[in-house]
Amino acid sequence: VQTLTHIFRPSEPIFRSPVLDRSNPPQNLPASILSSSQRWKPWECMIGNIGKPVLQFLMEETERNCDWVIIEVSSFQLHWTQSMRADIGVVLNIYPNHLDWHSSYYDYKKAKISLLENSTQGVMPLALKQLVENTSIINRIKEWIPSYSCLNESSLAIESRVIDALPYALHKSAIAACIIAKLMNIETYHCCRALEEFQPWPFRCQHESSSYGVWYNDAKSSNLAAARYAIESVSRRHGSQVIWIAGGVTKNEEFSEVARWARKFISQAVVYGQDRELFLEALIGVCPVSPVATLDEAMKLVKRTMKKTDVIVYSPAAASFDQFENFQHRGQFFSEQLLGLLPV
Repeated sequence: VQTLTHIFRPSEPIFRSPVLDRSNPPQNLPASILSSSQRWKPWECMIGNIGKPVLQFLMEETERNCDWVIIEVSSFQLHWTQSMRADIGVVLNIYPNHLDWHSSYYDYKKAKISLLENSTQGVMPLALKQLVENTSIINRIKEWIPSYSCLNESSLAIESRVIDALPYALHKSAIAACIIAKLMNIETYHCCRALEEFQPWPFRCQHESSSYGVWYNDAKSSNLAAARYAIESVSRRHGSQVIWIAGGVTKNEEFSEVARWARKFISQAVVYGQDRELFLEALIGVCPVSPVATLDEAMKLVKRTMKKTDVIVYSPAAASFDQFENFQHRGQFFSEQLLGLLPV
C-alpha cells in the first residue's frame, strides 16, 4: 500500500504525508521525485518503518516545517490505528500476506483498505476496483493505477521508455509514484528525471554478475506474493522459465495457489530452511524440486545441476531469521557465496 496521509493533533494539522504499507513499498521512488522537484529533500520526508521513526519526527521541532512526508506503515499498525487521516491514500496491491498475524485474509484486506476509507483522495489499481465498487470508498478514488501494458492508454503523461529503463519488478511502483506526484501537482518533467536517475535499493530483483548463468538476488522477498512477482518479472524479461531458490520461515500463508503460477514460470526449484517442507509439498508434481538444509547447500546444488543459459532467481518467499539476522544479511550472504562459487 502506498499512501499520502495527514497526521493530526486533536484539531491541529502537523504535516501532510505519504504512508506506505510494507507489502511492496516503493517508498524511495516518490521521495526521489520530490527531491527532483527541488521542493523537498528525500531523507527529510521519509519516515516510519523505513527512515526516521514517526514519534521521533514529531518530537523534533525542526522537522515540523515539512510540507509533505512519506510514511511507511505495516498492516499491523493499520489494524490498530483509529485516527490516521490521509490527503492521498494509495493501495498498490493486495496479496495474501501476514496471515500468521491477521486472523484471516479478509481482515488483512480490511486493514489495507482502511487507508482509503480515511483518505481525501484515493488511488488504487484498476484490477482491484471490485473491492470498492459497491462502497463509499469508490467516490474517493481520483486515479486508477493502470497495468504496464495499458500505460499508453492512461492519462499518465509518462513515456514507456522511462519505465522500461527500470528493473521490470519496479514498473508498477514507478507508475504509482508518478500518479502520486501528479496529485501533488509535481510536473511530469521531474517524474521522468527522477525515474531516469533512480538507483533501486539492494536485494530487490538485483542482477548479480556471474560467469555462468543469469542470477537474480531477490533476498528482500519475504512472502509468496513478492516471490511470484519477482519470478514472473524475470521470466517474462528473459522469455524462459527460471530456477527458483526459496526458503526460510513462512508466515502461515496459503500454498495451494503456488502450483498454478509455478507451473508456468519455474523449471526447477531448490528449497531450504525451517519450512522447506511446505515449499516441497506445494511443488511436487509441478516441477523438479530438491530440499536441502541451508542456502549455501541450495546454491551449490543449483550450480551442479544448471546449464550455462539458465536463469536463477533467489526469492526466499519467507522470513530470514531461521538462518540470518535479516534480509540484508541473507542478501549479502547470497552475493558473497555466488562470487565464490562462480567468479566473474
